[in-house]
Amino acid sequence: MTCFLYREINAEGKGNCRINGMPATAAVVRDISAGLLSIHGQHDSQSLTNPALHLGLLDQYAQNRELFAEYYRRYRELVTVKAPAGYRKRQRGRQAAPHRSPDRRDRCH
Repeated sequence: MTCFLYREINAEGKGNCRINGMPATAAVVRDISAGLLSIHGQHDSQSLTNPALHLGLLDQYAQNRELFAEYYRRYRELVTVKAPAGYRKRQRGRQAAPHRSPDRRDRCH
């Protein structure tokens, strides 16, 4: 069964609510929609254009929370193992680099 909920608020602040095309009060629409959906404001859809949120949305849609948790656990293990090696590599690179004396281009103004 499909149920269409509609709520519009005009510039004067007056609202118009409908359930399947029939007039309804805001309270009735709120009661019916509780738990079914989130009612958002004018600019909430802008989050869909934020690439930082895309992976979270995809993971939520995929409903693979356990698989993701296992992947993330293994990823953190890899980072933990690789971090000391990367640190040692950077240290060796710093020791091998000749020391320069600062000139005017190195200073912040």
